[in-house]
Amino acid sequence: MFRSPVRKLGYQTRCHNPGIRWILIILFVAWISCAFLFLHSFQSVRYKMLFSKKILPSISMAVETAQPSSSLDTYLHLRSRARQAFNITDKSISMKTEKVDIPKRIRIAQYSHVYGADPLWNDDSGAWESCGQPCEAIGGYGDASSAATADVVVLDIQTFRSVPWARPAKQIWVGTYFESPDHYPNRKNPQIMSQFNVTMGFRPDDDLPVFNMVYDTMKGFAGITNLTLPTWEAKQARPELMSVWISNCNTDRTHRKDILKQLASSKISYASYGRCWNTHSSAQGVTALTDADWRRYGSQNLGAELVAVAAQYLFFFAAENSDYPYYITEKVFHGLAAGSVPVYVGDAENLKKIAPPHSIIYANDFESVGALASHLHTVAQNPELYEQYLKWRQDSDALNKLEAMMALPAWASTHGREYACALCEYMHAIGS
Repeated sequence: MFRSPVRKLGYQTRCHNPGIRWILIILFVAWISCAFLFLHSFQSVRYKMLFSKKILPSISMAVETAQPSSSLDTYLHLRSRARQAFNITDKSISMKTEKVDIPKRIRIAQYSHVYGADPLWNDDSGAWESCGQPCEAIGGYGDASSAATADVVVLDIQTFRSVPWARPAKQIWVGTYFESPDHYPNRKNPQIMSQFNVTMGFRPDDDLPVFNMVYDTMKGFAGITNLTLPTWEAKQARPELMSVWISNCNTDRTHRKDILKQLASSKISYASYGRCWNTHSSAQGVTALTDADWRRYGSQNLGAELVAVAAQYLFFFAAENSDYPYYITEKVFHGLAAGSVPVYVGDAENLKKIAPPHSIIYANDFESVGALASHLHTVAQNPELYEQYLKWRQDSDALNKLEAMMALPAWASTHGREYACALCEYMHAIGS
């Protein structure tokens, strides 16, 4: 066992020579001084590394208690659960050894945001004062003078080119994005991404992942099995087998337009309610919102009328505009909520990890569009086969899994302040 020079040579030998005793004391003081200088140098070097161009490593706090003690505890618990759902290893980095130097009261500025002028949070009522750690929002969109003095700046990755201020050495940049790299090519640019310390987007492996499209669609999912769905016979009687809701006509990296054309040529008829290839208006659909349960669902959910109309069809064409890992939008959840079997085009690999089993028809499971069309015809003509795709609605495990997704982090109206507090506390967690 390692012992200090004083203990080893002084006390054990009980030396009474004053000269030797003073030499031992000097040696001990020198040893302590060297150790202190080494540790100080090591911390300084590591601090510089943390604030280099490299993105700050994401932190993960192990939450063992059933009742998390703060917004950050709650958020990291939800983030961990989301990563587990997607089979992503939630690597932990000890916050005790990864501290960075930020002030006790963090000033956060939102300089730009993907969806325009609407802020991710509002600070009019001083809601941040209720956060577990002291933070404050300063300035507004495009306010360079405030952003220049902020400790943390939230920036939209796609519109980012440069900023009209000299970035302070200790300023933390949070890069936000909520669309695929097909919309956001900057997301695939290492030079641009290296300038952000923290990422906030739809990928569960981001530092601060958000799942707005899931939350907005699924927040009223509890009790959805009470909704009165049209029978198979009623759906069969409609002139179209499938509803289509597509409004982004420009981005089509999944070739969904070609797939739709080939399905139509194979006599899979559809009613298009979106801006693209439109054939119907929602007013032409049967308004099911008169039912009490549908009214409740409609009062709680974004796109409730869409779901009510889609419920009248056997199938729901849930085609993403991009096939990118974890880019799973509200479309497929609209189909699931409507009880209209989704025909999914997109990141099937990751969707299968979170969707109820045997609830979706995945286009890439078939060798060709023709084979997909043949399967749709078979399912449409066989009520027992069709009902197999809706069986999950009576499966408590599947329902619990979907309801759990409602708790995933989101910039929703009811979650915005909590998420702002999580961001605030996250910054304190990686700070000293």
